[in-house]
Amino acid sequence: MRPALARAALLLLPLALLSCDPDHGAEVSCTWFADDNCWRQSLDAAQACAADPGTTGTLSADGSQCTFPDGTLIVFENPVDLANMEGWELHLTITRSGADCLQLDERQAGGVTLTTSLGTFREEVSNTEVDLTCPDLTKVHIEALALLGCGFENLPGVLTGWSATSLTVGLAGTGAQQGLTLFTCAQP
Repeated sequence: MRPALARAALLLLPLALLSCDPDHGAEVSCTWFADDNCWRQSLDAAQACAADPGTTGTLSADGSQCTFPDGTLIVFENPVDLANMEGWELHLTITRSGADCLQLDERQAGGVTLTTSLGTFREEVSNTEVDLTCPDLTKVHIEALALLGCGFENLPGVLTGWSATSLTVGLAGTGAQQGLTLFTCAQP
């Protein structure tokens, strides 16, 4: 082997080893997202924490929490300012019956962390890959470009919508376009 080719081979070896890195877990395809998986199981657990359908919570004046008639409480680590939501990073805890039921963190840099009674599901997004860690610590990954063919309704994610007076937060990846609505909060 020529010295230049030998150096190139030595430089590429770590990249080849990185793509086989067991810390990333097994590589999956779109089928994983469409089938029963740990994200969908986490969504089932999250549904027990969702506000009762058709109810709207009251957002506190400082945007730090939202209360519901049944006692459900949403606490926002980053207060909600409906007049200035651009760049807002979602990090919240839902408390039902006096106990933490769900924690949700969506980072603008990419990724979601959802903690339910099953444990913590993590999605970490890089430029080329999406790494998923299930509550049982099983890890899988997929190339980011491969996700384009998977169907939005199957992909893990957070659904956030707001107006000048209200905020709605839900979770995608249920297999249905509308996803799972966790709550709607409105200004008094």
